[in-house]
Amino acid sequence: MKKVMVSVADYEIYRFLMPWKFVFSREKAFILSELEKMHPRFSGSCCYDTKYVLKKRQVMAEVVVMEKARLARYKTAGGELFLESEKKRSVFSNRARIVRILSIILILLAGFLSLRIAKSVMLEKTASTGISERIVSSEHEQMRAGDETGEISKKSVRSSEELLREVFSSVSRRSGKISAFSYEKNTLAAKRKMAGECTFSIHGCNSEEIANAQYCVVSFKDNEPHFELLLPFEDALSETENPIFAYEDELLSITETRKQLRDLGAIIEREHNGETSAEFSFVTDASRLYSCLKICGEHAEQSSWQTKKFSVTEADGKCRVQTSFSKGEKARSFNPILLCAQHAYLFGSELKVQKKQKKLLSPPDSSKSLVVREKLGEVRRDDGSVFVCYRTIDGKMTFEKKAL
Repeated sequence: MKKVMVSVADYEIYRFLMPWKFVFSREKAFILSELEKMHPRFSGSCCYDTKYVLKKRQVMAEVVVMEKARLARYKTAGGELFLESEKKRSVFSNRARIVRILSIILILLAGFLSLRIAKSVMLEKTASTGISERIVSSEHEQMRAGDETGEISKKSVRSSEELLREVFSSVSRRSGKISAFSYEKNTLAAKRKMAGECTFSIHGCNSEEIANAQYCVVSFKDNEPHFELLLPFEDALSETENPIFAYEDELLSITETRKQLRDLGAIIEREHNGETSAEFSFVTDASRLYSCLKICGEHAEQSSWQTKKFSVTEADGKCRVQTSFSKGEKARSFNPILLCAQHAYLFGSELKVQKKQKKLLSPPDSSKSLVVREKLGEVRRDDGSVFVCYRTIDGKMTFEKKAL
């Protein structure tokens, strides 16, 4: 069979670490979530081919992304596809699938051996104390019913960053919408943990299509599904202390946040700068939600404020945002406000119904799809050309070649 080289201009390669737990389960969901973060125009029009390699006992995923239309043109030429930059790498073929299956088998064998070794070490430690059976049974009981204080077992609670990324990504893949979102945490000093919960009000998706959604009550409006999703989380505290800021610096952060929000047309409802906390509450158009959330998140990071409560509620194209920050806590790398800003285009519960009404009442206005809502990023080709990725008001992506 002849070799067909795929031009470097027609594909992109991404490499990222693959946690062991995703190798054994939820492999596809993890890869898609990473591609959505790394590939600015990744959507249903793209396809990918994955190869796994082991590096220093860690799994590295090498993912090749191509547009389906371009792949179809190469397929019609016949032959086996190879990458121009890696001439021995076969993609999107039976040989590529065989290599991928073999790599997964090797990884599973390595993971199995690692688990056996870890298990033997744990058994040696627990045998010396004679309490291993009681630990296992107590953890099993907590996972099923929870303890009397309402705490949830560590095995059943995941980190907030992992949960939020999975839910936002799955809603985006299914072209769903979010009408309300909230995030609230509390610090457990005794356990050096931050526990809390986040809630979603999701429209246009079935519950089985959304990550971590189980046993949800689904209602329908105009044949569109809607359900509430509540997820508990537990985050570990970092060992890095927050820097101490003078009151003048924190006041400047408050005034700058207020000024920039007003410049975007947001209406400030509440503002507070206390000794241990800071708050903001405002209303903005859904089209400006991304910019407003980015302002709040970035100013909070500059002042080392940690998000304690945060909520976004959308109705009739308006979004009400409420934020509450705490001061003097341990520093964290994860910022839920900035993560929500990346998915601001998902907020709009009645967007699908409005589209149907516009088709009945008047012809669609093609000029609206050209109005740029927000710049998402840039893609640089090997030939030096740069394409800027934008998201339009109707949620679609468009590209514009940047002048050199």
